[in-house]
Amino acid sequence: MTKKKQSANKWYHLYNLVPILFVIGTAITLQVHPIKDPSIMIYGVKSTEHEEATGFKFTKMTLTDGRVIDRPTMADIREQKMLTYHSQDELNHAYSFSKSMLN
Repeated sequence: MTKKKQSANKWYHLYNLVPILFVIGTAITLQVHPIKDPSIMIYGVKSTEHEEATGFKFTKMTLTDGRVIDRPTMADIREQKMLTYHSQDELNHAYSFSKSMLN
């Protein structure tokens, strides 16, 4: 199409506006509804325990190597290097949960 025909065609203008409107709509949606409670994935957790009385926060976390973490926090997870896996066994025991479940 020539420039003259493209500018006369109203569908052409609408077609060019769709990506721009999509980006603007996505930005507005993220501003209005931000992600408030992100999830986190850690590796090497064999089992977890939590009590309903504590608001579903973890009370005990057992790792694949036998260590036990009482009332785990984000600092404990970073200290144990649980955000990345180091062996196939840790990869097989990946655990995803809400970040608010940490103490």
